[in-house]
Amino acid sequence: MAAPSNHVPDLASVLRTLSAYAPATIDQSRVHNPTVESSNHNLHTRAIPTPRHSHLEQNPLHLNQPPNLPDSSTITTWPAALKYVMKTVAQNEATQSKIQKLIRTQHDHEKQWWEGRQALLSKQAGREAKRKQLDDVLRSVGGAITKDSDPPCAEDDKIELDTYDKKVYKALTTMSKALDVELRDLGIPFFTIPHNLVASSSNPVSDSHSSEPLKSDELNALQLRMLQLLEDLCKY
Repeated sequence: MAAPSNHVPDLASVLRTLSAYAPATIDQSRVHNPTVESSNHNLHTRAIPTPRHSHLEQNPLHLNQPPNLPDSSTITTWPAALKYVMKTVAQNEATQSKIQKLIRTQHDHEKQWWEGRQALLSKQAGREAKRKQLDDVLRSVGGAITKDSDPPCAEDDKIELDTYDKKVYKALTTMSKALDVELRDLGIPFFTIPHNLVASSSNPVSDSHSSEPLKSDELNALQLRMLQLLEDLCKY
């Protein structure tokens, strides 16, 4: 496994990573409900915190949208989505505040998960250092090094780290579902789109009109692009 960088990824980057874990072919009924591969390993590390979001009690944004705007659930192109968001979210401080809080919560969880992974790597490195130190002490006094009590090898460390990553992926999936619900309630384009506007990968897709079917991978890309736009509009 490649060595991690010291940079904690932002929300859009994390969800882009999550999207990469998804199967190449996505069933339309599971566009907003990705499945998670369960882990069979028992990992003795701190538990992965699972995000919980309170359901927005306010009326959805699209119920109070300005006139002359389409229903966000019919928007399938970026220009139409951008126009919609700039006339709704960009001009509504209350909505921006909700999105700021949502993004802050996501980033807090991302930081916890990242720090947990770094702590696990440090723990593994510490075990190896202590083993070598003990071996040196035993050698210095002429003691025998017991081969039967060797600590976990590099492969064991990799399994341990992979298991942690699977737990993080599961938590990310939960976070992604919660995020979808919140953004759908706010009427954000590409998160309110009905399944009948998500085409199979074999169907042609138009680039010019709202309400033309989208392929599932195109929808995922547009959702990620929208997340980045929302972060830029609602910086906290």
